Amino acid sequence: MQHRVMVESLYHPGESKFREDGLVICDPFYGVLDGTSEAYSPSKPQRRFEHGLTGGEMVSRTTERVIASADTGMDLGAVLEVASELVAGIHVSMKVPFASDELAGATFAVAKVRNGTVDVIQVGDCFVLVCLRSGHRYLTTNQVHAHETEMHAHIKAIMEELARDDGVALET
Repeated sequence: MQHRVMVESLYHPGESKFREDGLVICDPFYGVLDGTSEAYSPSKPQRRFEHGLTGGEMVSRTTERVIASADTGMDLGAVLEVASELVAGIHVSMKVPFASDELAGATFAVAKVRNGTVDVIQVGDCFVLVCLRSGHRYLTTNQVHAHETEMHAHIKAIMEELARDDGVALET
């Protein structure tokens, strides 16, 4: 079955000095990635991987290469497992501790469009909008929205309490 895929991208790099984002347009695979580096500070400089890449850049570039070179018959989950294993191997080769604040990673949304089906795997705050010829549209959910909303409410409550303690009106 023939399919037509139209890909549109809205992109804003934000304030980052590094391009930790990724984009894959390699029929039948399409996706976006948002790389994340490990925590760093002035006393703990940012770790650099091969070619001077940040952790987020390394994960995004590795995943892009794996998807772009994948056999089109591969299951989408299997393709992403290959990328994950490569990223894990890079961490091991650099002796990076397997702790959440030390590891590089990525949120992503990747789709495989083939034979009239759309398979989607999504992690984090990336999402996919699927528009069918029938007019039906499907949008994956932002998996971290509830957590972010809850955290913003906690931060606001702490700021309000501190402002009350200092006798200051908090501007909202």
